[in-house]
Amino acid sequence: MRKILLSALLATGLMAGLVQAQAIQLKLTLDVNDLNNPDCWLNQGVVNNNKVYIHSGLCTSNAQLCTDSICVSGPNSVWQHVIGNWGIDDGIGLMTYEGGLRWSITMIPTTYYNTPGATPYTIGLVFRNDDGMLTAKDGACNDIFIKNIQGNPTVVGCDGLPFGPLAVEKTVLAGVSDPSYLGGLVVSPRPFRDQVNIDYALTKKASHFSVRIFSGTGQEVIRLASGSQVPGSHRLTWDGRDVAGREVGNGMYFMVMADGDKLIANEKLLLMR
Repeated sequence: MRKILLSALLATGLMAGLVQAQAIQLKLTLDVNDLNNPDCWLNQGVVNNNKVYIHSGLCTSNAQLCTDSICVSGPNSVWQHVIGNWGIDDGIGLMTYEGGLRWSITMIPTTYYNTPGATPYTIGLVFRNDDGMLTAKDGACNDIFIKNIQGNPTVVGCDGLPFGPLAVEKTVLAGVSDPSYLGGLVVSPRPFRDQVNIDYALTKKASHFSVRIFSGTGQEVIRLASGSQVPGSHRLTWDGRDVAGREVGNGMYFMVMADGDKLIANEKLLLMR
């Protein structure tokens, strides 16, 4: 069982960032209440259908360049690997509405920006509504940056000063799975149409257990389990909907099972309605 599981993990191409040395996961939370420039405060959070998108680029070239090149245009810009289609309501970069004028997005940079094997150093970003007519930026309406991803991430504006409205929570997932947790794991049916069942048996207690579904770009879609999990047999199901209850599109998704920063398993899920 362990050899089969490890082979499946290594064969999961788009999730390569999870099975290399370490996988960094970032949760970004934007609080529009704290924005203070009417020209770029996202209409004080009054947006169509509570839809806020992140438009961003990742810098991976080298630590020094990625630190020194914030607010620089041209080939030495932080915006090396860009994700987002400005003004298009296509779900790419769509954030989760948390209520209270707060939105969040959870990502694994190496998969979100499709840079397997690269080292993420700095992210440049802005926020927009569904049609791109409204934006959230720093106090001078310039780009926002997340620096020092490999260490303790800090958020700054184009002027290099701290940018409080955006909080970043970093989690480091172990790069090699720990199958000693598992007495068995069956995911079926494959592909699935209406719902997929995740049947698993834990051999020991997981104090910080989680099961999450990620899109093919590494964006968290929904969290199926969170908290303590006792040994024994368990079942979870996913109905192909995101955290807001919306049906997601057909395609490849990934189930990631972990105990805190220890990766237990990840599996591919193919949705074909």
